[in-house]
Amino acid sequence: MQRNLFYYQLFALLMIFPSVVKSQKITTDSIYSSYQRLIAGDANLFEIADWKQKRKQLITEKTESLSPTVKKGFIAKGERVLKQQWTLLSATDFLEFTRTGNRANFEKKYKARREMLKDLVIAESLEKKGRFVPMITDGVWLICEESTWSLPATLNVDQDGFGLPEVYNPIVDLCVAQTSVLLSWTKFLLSNELSKVNSKLIPRIDYEINTRALKPFLNRNDLWWMGFTGRKPNNWNIYCNYYMLVTALLSSDDQKLNQQVIAKTIKSAQFFLAHYANDGGCDEGPSYWNMAGGTFGMFVKTLSDISGNKMDFSKHQKIHNMGAYIHKVHIDSNYFVNFADAATIVSIDPVKVFNYGTMFNDQKLKAFGAYFFQQNWDKNKSMQSDEINVFFSNLELADQLLKQKPGIPLPPNSWLPDLQVLTSRQLDGNAKGLFFGAKGGHNAESHNHNDVGNFVLYLDGKPVIIDIGVGTYTKDTFNENRWEIWNIRSLWHNLPLINGIEQRNGLLFNAKQVNLSSTSNSENFTLDISTAYPAEAEVNRWTRNFTLDRSNQSLILKENYELKKWLQPTELSFISHLPVSKVKEGVLRFDNPHSKRSVELHYNPSQLSFSIETKEQTDPKLIGLWGKELRRVILKTKDKKLADQLQLRFSISE
Repeated sequence: MQRNLFYYQLFALLMIFPSVVKSQKITTDSIYSSYQRLIAGDANLFEIADWKQKRKQLITEKTESLSPTVKKGFIAKGERVLKQQWTLLSATDFLEFTRTGNRANFEKKYKARREMLKDLVIAESLEKKGRFVPMITDGVWLICEESTWSLPATLNVDQDGFGLPEVYNPIVDLCVAQTSVLLSWTKFLLSNELSKVNSKLIPRIDYEINTRALKPFLNRNDLWWMGFTGRKPNNWNIYCNYYMLVTALLSSDDQKLNQQVIAKTIKSAQFFLAHYANDGGCDEGPSYWNMAGGTFGMFVKTLSDISGNKMDFSKHQKIHNMGAYIHKVHIDSNYFVNFADAATIVSIDPVKVFNYGTMFNDQKLKAFGAYFFQQNWDKNKSMQSDEINVFFSNLELADQLLKQKPGIPLPPNSWLPDLQVLTSRQLDGNAKGLFFGAKGGHNAESHNHNDVGNFVLYLDGKPVIIDIGVGTYTKDTFNENRWEIWNIRSLWHNLPLINGIEQRNGLLFNAKQVNLSSTSNSENFTLDISTAYPAEAEVNRWTRNFTLDRSNQSLILKENYELKKWLQPTELSFISHLPVSKVKEGVLRFDNPHSKRSVELHYNPSQLSFSIETKEQTDPKLIGLWGKELRRVILKTKDKKLADQLQLRFSISE
C-alpha cells in the first residue's frame, strides 16, 4: 500500500542476519538469533514474576524515601489536576486534521487527558491517601472509552486514508504504545485501589490493552515501523517495541503472552539496530535520541534485567556508540547540534544517558547523565516526568544519579563517519570560544531537510549561525508538500543557492569526497556538495572547506566551485536570529545583546555583495526558540566566472 507521509517513504533493503552465533554474548546485529539460542538452552530465561515483585518493592522504597520537597512538588501537580475538567474529544476535532491540516488542536486535548492522568497517578503513588483515586478512575474510564488511541495525523499510515478511526481495525503506533504504558503503570501501582472503587475497572484496563495494543502487535507484521515490510525503521520502531515490552511486563501475568511479546519485540527491534549507523549516529538528531538510541538502551537493559543479566549487551560496540553519540553532539547546557527536524534545545532524559554509562562502565556517560539529573534537581527541585515510564525510571535511579559526580565531556572534536557529522570546539573541555558543527550525508535521512553541507556556529555556548529546525507539525510536514516548507528548503540553511537553484530531496542528492583532517590547533573538513543539487544548477563542483583555527579563534570557509554555465549570481546564505550590522566594507557583525563578545564575518567585497532578508515569525514553536525575527544574510557573487574561490572568515570580536 502506498503511504503519503514523508518519513514512511524511505525504503531500505532488509539486512540478512547471521543465523549462527558463536559467542555467548549478544553479537553483531542479530539480537534475535542470540535470543533464540539462549531461550532454547534455558526455558526459564526470563524471571518476570520476580522482576515485577522486586520493581514494585523498589518503587515503594523510593517513593517513601524521596525528598519531601520533590515529593511535595509532584503532589501539587496532582492537586492542580483535581481542579481541572477532563477534555472533550469530539469527532469534529478529530476531523480537523483532514479538513484543514491542523493537528495541534485535537492533540492538545488528547495529550491533556494523558498528562492529567499521569500527574494524578504519580501524586497518588507518592501520597498514598486515596484522594486522587476518584479522578484517576474517571481518567482511566475516559481513555478506555476513546474510539482510538491513535492520532488523526498518523491513522492513514496503517488504515485506509485520513478521517475518523476504524475501531474494528486497531493499529499500534507511538500514541497507542504510550497510552498502553500509562494504563499499565496505573494498574501496576494502583490495582488494589481501583478494584475497591469497582471490580470491573482492572478487567476493563486489561481488555483495552489487549484489544488495542498487545493483540494487534502480535498478530500483525505489516505495520510499517516493525521492519518486516522492508521499510527503514526510525524511532517509532524502538519506541513502540520498548513500550509494548513494558506494557506486557507490567500488565500481564500470562506467561505465554509475555514470552510472545518478548520474542516479537526483539525480532522487530533488530531491524532498528541493523539500520542504525555503526558510528552510533542518530540521523533524526539529538532531540529524537530520547525516543531512538536512548530508548534502545532502555530496551536492552530491560531484557537484561528480566533475564537476570543472561542477555548481556555490554560487549556490543555499536550499542555503546549509540549511547556515546549524545555527548558527541552536545554544545553546552541544553544546546545540541540540531540538523534536520531536531531542536537545538533538548531536554535529555538523564536515566537513558546514565543507563548507557552503567551498561558499558563509561564514566563520561555516567557523569553526563548525572549532570542533567542534578541540574533539574537543584534548579527545580524536580526530575524528569514528561512520561510516566520516564518518571519511575528516574525515581528508581535518583539516589545513584545524585551520588554520581556530574560532568560534561565537551571533547575538542567528534567525528561520526557514517552520519558524516563533525563537531569541533575551540577549547577542549570548555564551552567558551567557538563551537562548529557541520554535516555531509544525503537528503533522504529520517526527518530530513535539504541540508547537505550545512553548518552551525556557536560562541561561548550560544548560537550565532543557526539551523532553524522544524516548526509546529502540520499535515504538510509529512506529505509531498514537505519540500515546499521554507525552513526545510536549503534556501533557509547555511548553503549556497547555485545559479538560483536549491538542493533537492532524495538519496541521490548527497555529499561526495568527504574528508576530515585534524591537528591540535585545527580541524579541516572538506566536502563536495555539487551532487546535492539537480542538473539545472549547472554545477560541476562545489567544494566547501571548513577550517576551525583554534589559535586564531576563527572559522574559515572556502568555497571552491566550477560551473558548467553561468545563469545568474550565486548566493551564499547564513541564517541567524541575531541582529546583523555592517562594521565596514567586507565585515559584518552578529550582535549578541547578552554578551560583550560577538562574531564577525569577513568577506571580500570585490567578489561578494551583501544584503539581508528578514523573516517575521508566526510559528509559536520557532518564536520560542529564536524570537520573532530570523535573518538570512546573503552574500551574492558579483562576476560571471565559471570557476572561482571565495573565502570567508568568522572570528571573535571582543
